[in-house]
Amino acid sequence: MRAIDADAEMVAGWVRALAGIDASTEKVRAAATIARYLVHVGWAYRMAGLDDPTAAPLVRIELKAARKTLGTRQRQARALRFGVAQDNFVAGESLPAIMQAYRWRDPKTVMRYGAKLAAKSGASARMAARLSASATGES
Repeated sequence: MRAIDADAEMVAGWVRALAGIDASTEKVRAAATIARYLVHVGWAYRMAGLDDPTAAPLVRIELKAARKTLGTRQRQARALRFGVAQDNFVAGESLPAIMQAYRWRDPKTVMRYGAKLAAKSGASARMAARLSASATGES
């Protein structure tokens, strides 16, 4: 069978083989790799003006089963700016200074990055620390 003759059932079988669900000589791949393969195959079919077998519901269901079999989905890494913003908040830098230094336009973004730190170092946190210290007899 030629690749051009592939149908949804054939592609679904390929996904099962890549995921290690069906016995095969194919090397077991990560779910993200399988998804990337499907994107490339689908793109090639569409560029050739052919029906895309990877868009079939059966293939999507098999990809979902592969993800379940292979484990958790990959998570996107946090941006480097996230850590930089937190470091600046810890160092006591002001919101306008952080925004200017890293060319942020929206203060909501910067505040979202520093929200967890604010809960640990805000006025309520300082008051709770003072109350805890006075309850234990520390000064």
